This record gives sequence, structure tokens and C-alpha cells, in this order.
Amino acid sequence: MGLMEEKNPEFKLTPTRHPSLKEGEKAATAHRAHPYEGVHSVAISGSAENPEEIAKWLDYAYSEDGHMLFNFGIEGESYEMIEGYPTYTEEITNNPEGLPMTQALGKFIRASYGGPLIQDKRYLEQYYELPEQKEAVELWSESAENDINMPPITLNARESEEFNAIMSDLDTYYDETVIRFIMGEEPLDNFDEFVATLQGMGIERAIELQQSALDRYIAR
Repeated sequence: MGLMEEKNPEFKLTPTRHPSLKEGEKAATAHRAHPYEGVHSVAISGSAENPEEIAKWLDYAYSEDGHMLFNFGIEGESYEMIEGYPTYTEEITNNPEGLPMTQALGKFIRASYGGPLIQDKRYLEQYYELPEQKEAVELWSESAENDINMPPITLNARESEEFNAIMSDLDTYYDETVIRFIMGEEPLDNFDEFVATLQGMGIERAIELQQSALDRYIAR
């Protein structure tokens, strides 16, 4: 939105509900993430010189002091406690060096770029500066059931090779065609042809590979 300010001051983006098959019903799935998505993990190498110290440092992130440090930084510098709420200072919100908030946060905290830690809701409440961002969080979480989210499945080496070979071209075609549908450049009368093309590119085999990985996950 900020990039369009000079070109078009009336430019505005706003969130909208996820579409559902029937009017008035919630969408089946949306943006809600799993508690653990398989990213921002950590491992201690067998060749590490001080594995116990590394483990202590990692464990510190889950202590009360570590949680505050990794989410808000240093009290008196990057945040102040105001009525019990850790509030970012102007060092973060109006950085004297002109740094955007993301970069200013990066000098003090880890929550802004992930890691083995608990991301504090109060960090996000301040990081999302625009009312449209805050509205999107509420709207997108309320407008979907999220009961059928795909769990973090794992394909084996053979499946991954075959799946990636199918999806490398299929993803490009899918993304470009969906955008054309949305922009009105591709008539919706061509939707059946779009589906047939996906099938011809191997989408059903890709689904089979995903299903096999899901079956293994459920059977664990």
C-alpha cells in the first residue's frame, strides 16, 4: 500500500473472506498454520564443541526471560513495559536511522524471522501496523473451518523426485492461469479445459503421492 501512495493516494487493499461452495457457509480451509510446521527447527551437530552449552542456550528461549528477549529485545532500548504490556520503543517503530520496522526488529529479536521459540501474540499485534493487516488476521481466521488442513507430511526420496518433476511445470501453469481467470483475461467457460490440462500434466498422480504420504502420517 505504501508503494502506491505517490502514484495513487486512493489506492487501498482490503481483506476478503475465503470463498466457500455455498453462500453463507465457512470455507473448508484457509491460512491457519499447524502448531509445528517442520520449519525453524534446530539440531546440535555431533561435532559441536560445547553441546551442553548450546542446549542451555536453546532452552533459554522457552524461559520467561528468554521469551521476552527473543520477542521484544532489551527493556529500555527496544521496548518498555507500559501497564504490563511490552511496548516497542521508537527505536523500533520510528527508527532514527530510517530502518523499516522489520530491520529494526532484526537488531534485537528473533521472533520476526523465526526459530525454535514461541512467537508472542503481542509482537504481532504491534508488527501489523496497518488496520487492514489486523482486520485480515481476524477475518481470515473466522471465515474458515480449518478442519481439513493438510498435516506436515513427508514424501520419501523416490516420491519427492517424481512429485517435483510433475509440479515444476504444473505449478507455473496453474498460477498463471488462475491469475488470468481472476483478472478476467481467461473466460470461465474454459475452466473445464483448465482442469483437463492439469490432469494431462499429471495432477492425479501428484495427488496419489501426497495421499501415500498422508496415509503413512496417519498410521504413525
